[in-house]
Amino acid sequence: MKEAIEALIQRHLPFPGLVAWIARLKNGTCFNQRLIGSRLDDEAVKRSANSIVLTADLLRGQDLATETVSMVFEQARLCVAFRGDGACLVLLMHNNAETTIPAQRLLREFQET
Repeated sequence: MKEAIEALIQRHLPFPGLVAWIARLKNGTCFNQRLIGSRLDDEAVKRSANSIVLTADLLRGQDLATETVSMVFEQARLCVAFRGDGACLVLLMHNNAETTIPAQRLLREFQET
């Protein structure tokens, strides 16, 4: 599974404004991550990913079922997409129009594979 997800992500990279991505298994294990021209360290990316996954899990636990969740800040955006097998992909990017369409494409294809 790791290789298939990595190949999918590599087909979509790079795109403008993407800072980092992290893929996680259902059990929360981070099996791959990349920092792309960022001053963030690995732990900062993991904490950011954990925050949006926990928020999404909370929403899903309240019957607010959703397969994607975005947290938007003034200059940054965190997005997570969940697959049926429990894996998820988190994108950390700049909050601008250039990142929206490439991010949506990647997240949608991730969910469909």
